[in-house]
Amino acid sequence: MQRARAYWHVYRTSMREDGANPQRLISGLVQNFIRIWLVVVVYGVAYQFNPNPGLSFANTIWTFGLFFAFVLNLGVRNVARLIDLDIKLRTIEVGLIKPLDWRLVKMCQLLGKSSIEFGLQLIILPITLFIFVGPPDVSFWSPQLFLGLLLLLPFSVIIPAALFTIVGLSAVWTHDAMPIFRIVDKTSAVLTGSFVPLALLPHVLQDILRWSPFGIYAAPQLFFNPNAPALLAPTLISAVLWVIIMLLVSKFVWHRVSRRLEVSGG
Repeated sequence: MQRARAYWHVYRTSMREDGANPQRLISGLVQNFIRIWLVVVVYGVAYQFNPNPGLSFANTIWTFGLFFAFVLNLGVRNVARLIDLDIKLRTIEVGLIKPLDWRLVKMCQLLGKSSIEFGLQLIILPITLFIFVGPPDVSFWSPQLFLGLLLLLPFSVIIPAALFTIVGLSAVWTHDAMPIFRIVDKTSAVLTGSFVPLALLPHVLQDILRWSPFGIYAAPQLFFNPNAPALLAPTLISAVLWVIIMLLVSKFVWHRVSRRLEVSGG
């Protein structure tokens, strides 16, 4: 319980610090507004040539909006930057002698920093999307489906958190994790549907990606996918399996990092 309170304190402290910087919050919201507008323009042209690609125009834009909120506003991937910076400054060595898990401290700092922007985006986003494209088609929703999709959301955060924690820790060996971060980040952007939603990809590719960690990372897109009722159960199974795998790999890498720092005199 004491550790939980300590992590909560880290989170609250980071959130208060971010709340004291309204310029950054406003800038993030404006940037997302511009991104959504650009997506509306580009996909508006695309839908003129192919009006029935498998997902309605409104649902496509709502998919992008919600996914952008998770990927860009919540920004779990940026934990790699925090870890990389701590390794370069050698403050990671202090984390080894503290009772708290240093990796969780970094995540609490990141989530605290992004929570206000993420919350504001979830409030403003529906208004913006209603203005741009109108309401989405959610006729396929049911209480059970909605609860299942909500259950998927923590998995869609844990998996990229573990992945980008590993990327950040690679700086212990490479001295600079940013080249690896850029490669993994851009690859993730393509494979998670940041440019083309998974529901618009060929069915074979959809099936492959949905059983990969990238498919779980993209789980928020299911909220506006009419095929979500059929996809929910296999996606949940995949999510559980990949969370176990990613956490084990992250733990293994952290163990190797700890040993390397201890040997080098950290």
